[in-house]
Amino acid sequence: MAAVLGNLYTESRSLDPSSGVADNSSHKGIGQWSSPGRWDMIPEPKTDMNTQLNFLVSELDRDDYGKNVGNFWNITEFSDLEEATYLIARNYEVAITDVSSSKEWSPDLDPSDKIQGWSDRYKFAQDMYEKYGSLAGGTSNCVGMTLDQAEAYVSKYENSNGLDLYAPTHCYAYDETPNIADYTSKSILANCVAVIVYFIQNNTTLDHISIGDGGKVVSDLLASGFTDGGSTPRPYAVFSTYGNGAGPEGHTGLIMGIEGDKVYYFQEGCRAKLSIDGGVYAGIKTESLDKMSDGSYSYAYPPNGVLKDL
Repeated sequence: MAAVLGNLYTESRSLDPSSGVADNSSHKGIGQWSSPGRWDMIPEPKTDMNTQLNFLVSELDRDDYGKNVGNFWNITEFSDLEEATYLIARNYEVAITDVSSSKEWSPDLDPSDKIQGWSDRYKFAQDMYEKYGSLAGGTSNCVGMTLDQAEAYVSKYENSNGLDLYAPTHCYAYDETPNIADYTSKSILANCVAVIVYFIQNNTTLDHISIGDGGKVVSDLLASGFTDGGSTPRPYAVFSTYGNGAGPEGHTGLIMGIEGDKVYYFQEGCRAKLSIDGGVYAGIKTESLDKMSDGSYSYAYPPNGVLKDL
């Protein structure tokens, strides 16, 4: 549904079933159906939302106009949202800039030069999921981890062997001359960047990715193939910020779950072990979805298909 809505919003910019009708546009409605053409096949009342949605479903249920959307109907995981968005854009909206573009999705496919307005389509699909997806999460209304699951993840993190972390000397900005010997201590490893290193190493299939100070983590991850999430949080997204009490080096953390208007995220302070910190700053924190989406945070989403053990 998020993939469909993201495409429709890109087409009409309003999800207004009357779009294009008043000015007699050549494309009308939430799907911007061509007129004359498919718009004329929509029964009356044409500008009724339910009428247009029923028409959309009827088209998706048929192979008319070559609208076969392939694997779309088999997609059930949020991690496959990019594929779902592409299949609707390519095969239903046929919003293509390259007639040779594949009708099937593959993980190494780059839609940006094949689909009209791809960045908007995918971003709006993500936005739709973040705005409405938690409402479909069952009795807990939670997307990603529940608070209890997130706290269990922190316990697993703290009990891990810090020496397993790649290049665990992430406090250079805090220490002019770090003593490498000191990094045998978990209290040194437990800082904001180490949380992300642990996540990448233990919960993704990715090889080591070099990341720097907290405020630069998102840009480093984007350069390594992560997806730009803009200012929209979602489960298992990594954030960076230079505000919100962060020092000149900035800060990073990991979104664990979203429940209604609450966001659960995991963060650490440099040199601050959880048991020492007392929970004031480190561990699982809860913040409003509005606050985490106010533009103070930038987000990087893991590439499709790389998450594991979550």
